[in-house]
Amino acid sequence: MYGEKRDNSQKSQNASNFGRFERLGSTFRWRICFYNGTIRIGYSKPLGQAEPFAYDKTQLMQAILRRLLIKNGYLQKIQSIEWFRVCGHDEKEDYPMFSLYPAEWRFAPNMLQDFSKGELEPLREILDSFYTSPADIYGVANPSKPTMGELLGIKKAPEPPKDSLPNLDTMMSKSYIGKIKSWTEFENIVRRMRADKRFQVGEVNAFMSKAIENNPVLQK
Repeated sequence: MYGEKRDNSQKSQNASNFGRFERLGSTFRWRICFYNGTIRIGYSKPLGQAEPFAYDKTQLMQAILRRLLIKNGYLQKIQSIEWFRVCGHDEKEDYPMFSLYPAEWRFAPNMLQDFSKGELEPLREILDSFYTSPADIYGVANPSKPTMGELLGIKKAPEPPKDSLPNLDTMMSKSYIGKIKSWTEFENIVRRMRADKRFQVGEVNAFMSKAIENNPVLQK
């Protein structure tokens, strides 16, 4: 209304921060390498704003990839895009997930070591969707064509037990941690936590630290 003074500071701040990111509070980081040697770093949390898709990080990843690969057309402009899960305060702590190239993509070696083929399948489908399908290449789908898993050398790991893990509070209790009898059992629990959408990376790391600190078996 006339005579009122409007506060446009938040609007102005959002406008000035457009296209800028911050590490704190981000779920993902990416590193874009161009052929001329230029490198650009991006994070999933816009500067001064909340990270989109707070409750669904899969949608967040897809939205960012659509912007980078389809809207901005980076697959035709870049040498590679390296994708990480943000962990801690330093980039050296981040967990490598995959790399994108103009004609293909690849899982990071640690992903192939830490997850089974079945656990990687949802992410594989997302990344495959940004590249030409076998039907487009061969005219018809070729059943004898090696799968992406075979090309990447993914070995099928034993599936975890079907019983679900308890909630985080129970798992952080000394009684639960004290029941862990070996490193093999501990590693299996951690692998299942990483595959369980209920647990964030920080929660998995907190459980690992507390378990090692309070279970003598894991200190040997």
